[in-house]
Amino acid sequence: MSAGESIGLEDLRDYKILSSQDKDFEFATIILTPGNRERHEFNKIQSDRWAMKHGTNVIKWPRRERKWDAKPKNPFHLHRVKQQESCFWELFVAGSIAYLTFNLIIEKGLANGVPVRYDSISFVDDERRTDFENRLRNTPPGEEIILTSPPDFINVELFPDLDGDNINAKKRNAEKRKKWKH
Repeated sequence: MSAGESIGLEDLRDYKILSSQDKDFEFATIILTPGNRERHEFNKIQSDRWAMKHGTNVIKWPRRERKWDAKPKNPFHLHRVKQQESCFWELFVAGSIAYLTFNLIIEKGLANGVPVRYDSISFVDDERRTDFENRLRNTPPGEEIILTSPPDFINVELFPDLDGDNINAKKRNAEKRKKWKH
């Protein structure tokens, strides 16, 4: 691995290019990308593939806009770029693995980087809930469901068993799930 300098050929000698035969990495998270835009694009592609393979949907909603240096001034161009670029959307795919991105309750093991399994999304407002349930029922697997705003809750399975976990890891996960109290 690189010692912090630019990555050179000698740093890559132990790696190979992945192919369609590498099933262990079929839905792997992206390890190296040049920037956030590429990471979002890879996540979108993997989400679409995972949803199709597992017969579920990609649910997405607009991200909260932050500082944007080169924001288009023309409303048409602004709308178009927000629709086309994956970095402007949050994604949810039921059943897929996600990772906590901040520390919730460190003492209970809910810290940045801990894997969770997406379960479902919920809405406080009955109208939004009913609308979403109807759309979910009528949208074919693998297709997107676009929300105009985030769900009120994202429900996850804590300490899920992951592909490749050995029996001891699965026992530890089961114990953590059993001990969990909110």
